[in-house]
Amino acid sequence: MSELAKFPLTVYPRFLAAVLTWCLPFAFLSFYPARALLGAEGAAVWLAPLAGLGSVAGAALVWRGGLRRYEGTGS
Repeated sequence: MSELAKFPLTVYPRFLAAVLTWCLPFAFLSFYPARALLGAEGAAVWLAPLAGLGSVAGAALVWRGGLRRYEGTGS
């Protein structure tokens, strides 16, 4: 999956670009911040920090849920 983040989002078909932007936040980690540094405008450029915070919040919820259900290794 990390190979997908190495290329600009515009080289992928629209469906895959949408998946990389909204389902898996790869585009918000590489493509949109790079566009902001190059002077591009647009709402997606400014949504990158929010997408990062949302990913961290989602990961924290999954982590906490896993910790609650953890009972040991069984050994």
